[in-house]
Amino acid sequence: MTDSARNNLFEDLVGSFLYCEGTKLVFESFFGKACSFSNNDVLLAIDFIITDVSPAVLGTNIGQTNIPLVKSAWIHSCVQQGKIVDIRPFLWRSCFTFFGLELVFDGVFPGDMEVIELLVSQFHGRIASSISSSTTHFVTYSKESISSYMHKKKHNYKVMIVTPEWMYHSLACFEIRDESMYKLPLRETLPTYEDLLNTRPSCFRDLSICFGKAASSSEEFKLALLTLCDNFGLSVKKNWEDAHVYICHHRYGKEYYRALRVKKTVASFYWLLRVFQTETWIQPLCNPLYLPRVFGGINKLKDMEISCTGFSRRKRDFLAYLISCSGATFQKTLRKSTNILLAQNTSSSKYLAAMDWGITVVNHEWIQDAYRELTVPEADEPKYSVQDGADFKIQPIPYSVFYDMETSRLDYWGNRPSFSPQKLLRELQASSSLVVAIVTGYTSPFSKDFLQRLRKLGIMIVDDYLQCTHLIAPKIVKTKKFLCALPYAKYILQLSWLFACVDANKKLAEEDFVLTEPLAYSNVTISMEETLTAKSNLKHRFLHDTVVLILPSVIPPKKIDIVKEVIQANDGIVTTDRETFNSMFTHTRVEIVKKTADHTIASPNITYSTYDNFIASVLRQSLTPASDPSK
Repeated sequence: MTDSARNNLFEDLVGSFLYCEGTKLVFESFFGKACSFSNNDVLLAIDFIITDVSPAVLGTNIGQTNIPLVKSAWIHSCVQQGKIVDIRPFLWRSCFTFFGLELVFDGVFPGDMEVIELLVSQFHGRIASSISSSTTHFVTYSKESISSYMHKKKHNYKVMIVTPEWMYHSLACFEIRDESMYKLPLRETLPTYEDLLNTRPSCFRDLSICFGKAASSSEEFKLALLTLCDNFGLSVKKNWEDAHVYICHHRYGKEYYRALRVKKTVASFYWLLRVFQTETWIQPLCNPLYLPRVFGGINKLKDMEISCTGFSRRKRDFLAYLISCSGATFQKTLRKSTNILLAQNTSSSKYLAAMDWGITVVNHEWIQDAYRELTVPEADEPKYSVQDGADFKIQPIPYSVFYDMETSRLDYWGNRPSFSPQKLLRELQASSSLVVAIVTGYTSPFSKDFLQRLRKLGIMIVDDYLQCTHLIAPKIVKTKKFLCALPYAKYILQLSWLFACVDANKKLAEEDFVLTEPLAYSNVTISMEETLTAKSNLKHRFLHDTVVLILPSVIPPKKIDIVKEVIQANDGIVTTDRETFNSMFTHTRVEIVKKTADHTIASPNITYSTYDNFIASVLRQSLTPASDPSK
């Protein structure tokens, strides 16, 4: 091949930086920009690493990057065929499953989208909000969804329509599964997760992790994660006390608090993916993104707009993700409304404009410290000043510092205390365990003094039903809070319990304040004692493996969003599309109708229920068909 033809062959890759490690090929003759660097700062700007050395024996700096490792055989294949060939078969690492793919998800998707988006992006795939010419896969249970997209775009894009099982199975076994097995209508027999286990060597023998209770809302997604861990030889424990690392989304919740109190190592899903990609056990505190996110974002950063300038692509992506995790808004362009500019040097046009507009300018360490310490550092400190030629450093944090900082924050649950930490700690320990309660059906707001006295007793009033241990109401009510918190609450108590605890200045026994007054609703007498018995073995999975069809013609538009959230809180799948509903024959199917009498000769495999009867079923935590056809 002539030099001219060779240059034309790789013209699409001109500008990509390559790191050549352990190979004798002279890539400068192909690309003209291949280079050999060893420091971590330069690695952040590299797009590919061409190497014939196993990733297991590469240096620490290279091993902990997120850069595709490509075998030199890819270059030979490109030269022989005279074209750029698919790079995926030549990747060293197995965690580039979605390399070069763009996925679009249906709006009705059974899974935790926050973690799924992180997984797909870390496995080098892209997620788009709508279908375009670059889209390769549409993940859905409904053919009508893809048809509506095509009609709007008025283009005939070649997009593979696959079910969510295709994505989960591809993640679990490190390779793209055959799409024909996952097309609609869904086959009755799909590969089991045992079939997806491979024989790759155990990378993490004698090491274990534990997923937090709120780690994922999708059972299918949890199975994919467990299989992924099995394929790497990483043990997954059910009890966090038996694991080396506790993995969770947020720095929040009773489990996280207890794990931290015994100095258990905590980490995020981002850390777990980096462990898989590098096949190296990484210390979570060496990178702020390896720590769980702050729940709801940092309060003082929520309304801030932050931009950056002078950073390479990988550094900018790192900072953008860190900014979003902190709760602030990342802006690609600088505006007069921007609050903070992160700058690498003082020569960029953004820096000069920010100085003219009076925008605060700091270096990248400012946002790292803000994320670690959950506060807004003083921008005028010397360590945050912008200096030309300064290194881009990701500062580690000593575990003792992180532990002291987090335990102090959790002792006060984010509020500035007016009492000593030692006294609060003794009171929390005396209360045996923290109470996270949801209160509903009570219209008068609690005073700040009343809430502070509850906190001293170890009782927190929250709105997040995923974290609640106690559901408190004056009576059985059909509010969204009550229906969503019901499967998670260990106790269902009268409102008087809170006032009695404050009056007695101690946490009283819950058994004396159980909500016992029954409710007659939809020809059914509902008792919370029977509900607690029914849900004792369900583990907030009353509607597990159940898909519920709700139609706007049956349920008023104002109630549809509430019903959706109630179904999802009970681990169910909700859809408004009948074709999607009919295709999910492997699930238990429930359709909410106006009158059950209209469906007496309908499909025997579908449970028909009126809206009132369905709400009664949720209150009872037991699916029962409507007893009154006239309803």
